[in-house]
Amino acid sequence: MNSNAIQFLSNAATFLSRIFIPNMVKEFGASNLWVGIVLGVYNLMNFISYNIFGRASDIYGRRIFLRIGLFLSAVSFLLQIFAINATNLQTLIIVRALAGFTIGIYPAALIAYVYESKESIGKFSSYGSLGWGVGTFIAGIIAVYQDIFILSSFLFFVGFLISLGMPKASHRRIEVPVFPITLIRQNLRIYLPFFLRYVGAALIWTILPLYLVELGATMLWIGVLYTINTLTQFIVMRRLDKYDNESLIRAGLLLSIVALFAHSIASNPVEMIPVQVLVGLSWSLLYVGSISALTENNIERATVSGILQSLMCLALIFGPVASGMITDVYDFKVTMYLGALLSLLGFLVYVRSEK
Repeated sequence: MNSNAIQFLSNAATFLSRIFIPNMVKEFGASNLWVGIVLGVYNLMNFISYNIFGRASDIYGRRIFLRIGLFLSAVSFLLQIFAINATNLQTLIIVRALAGFTIGIYPAALIAYVYESKESIGKFSSYGSLGWGVGTFIAGIIAVYQDIFILSSFLFFVGFLISLGMPKASHRRIEVPVFPITLIRQNLRIYLPFFLRYVGAALIWTILPLYLVELGATMLWIGVLYTINTLTQFIVMRRLDKYDNESLIRAGLLLSIVALFAHSIASNPVEMIPVQVLVGLSWSLLYVGSISALTENNIERATVSGILQSLMCLALIFGPVASGMITDVYDFKVTMYLGALLSLLGFLVYVRSEK
């Protein structure tokens, strides 16, 4: 399916560029605070873009924003080369902000297109995870900033070419308020637990590479563990369409509590293998269940999908900052306990909303 190919290519392109941005910031002589600022600006622009263009694609149609978003992402990711040549932080912040904004244009439209074309949401989502894993792996092999940015741009452009041949899905203009408060309120029982879990995960993922090194992991081991997570998602997500969305969300939140807490129990890299399998499984259940429930229960499919994606960006702004503040005072395990606690809170909120 063309949509699956675009999902794979765009996620591979995104994670190709993302993995080494902190290294670039440090090589420019900046502090850890600036690492957080650069990442935060990128996610802030993501957050803004998801909300704007999710609504816009409900009003004006899917394919136009899919094509515009992929093409502009190809351009913006190529422009990151200027940050290498300029070797200054201001240029990097500008091009990363632009990249963050452009990649928020197309995802909500693509998700709505998949649903309205009666394609499998689970299988579609699994190709995103596969792209994440492949992109991260290839970035480690290339390890040259300029080549990475060129390849990212090329993958986006291939996705754009594929989008030109995609048939028009059924769509009618849907009027959505600029601030869709009613939609947020109607779907809060999905949004709030999802957000709490994602903040909990962001707390842990921020410091996880450092914690793994403390456990004796090499860079190869860290790459292997990340790959295990994404491969688990790829295998599991494509088999979830037959299950009830409510059950998937409930199980995903419950398993997330165990998965995030389990990080604090592992005492060596080998023991992290089942932990990453559990993380991949819990995320697969929660994400597919949430995105499927939103697209099935709302005609404003791109808007509600965009809000969900924007919540992930918001969590990636707050999570790393909170994680840094906590680990400056306490050890890594306190952060992991808090991550599990937020997932527990999300589970309790969801269960209570069912009554």
